[in-house]
Amino acid sequence: MRKVFFGATIVMVTLIASCASRKDSLNEIGNQSIDRVRIIASQNADFIRKNGDKELSGRSVQYVKDTMKDPDSALVRNVKVVDFEGGKVVCGEVNAKNSYGAYVGYSAFAASPKGAEFYQKDTSRFPSAIFEAQWNLGIIKVCSF
Repeated sequence: MRKVFFGATIVMVTLIASCASRKDSLNEIGNQSIDRVRIIASQNADFIRKNGDKELSGRSVQYVKDTMKDPDSALVRNVKVVDFEGGKVVCGEVNAKNSYGAYVGYSAFAASPKGAEFYQKDTSRFPSAIFEAQWNLGIIKVCSF
């Protein structure tokens, strides 16, 4: 009986430790997502000083369109400039055609004229909705999508 109890205790401790480890990993993924958006905000802070908000929005949207497979098909909506940690981030949603010529659906983005972070919703890549939310935490937090 003691061996069974001892074995069950070891299994429980291992499970609890793996849950804590998974939670730490998810937090780290969320922190990395926020860091990626911080980089965009810092890039934009420099750009705004030289060019202003309106130019920031236009060039950021153009960057997003240029990253699509078919830039001419890109539809952008809900574009806004959001303050974030001393900088600004251009948030919005983009929909463009894929290689088959079909629109894939709107996806949120956080952008600068030099880079963009896109909301990733590839279910084959993410084992759970919690993981997907952590991977995209920067966009979710800043853009409120």
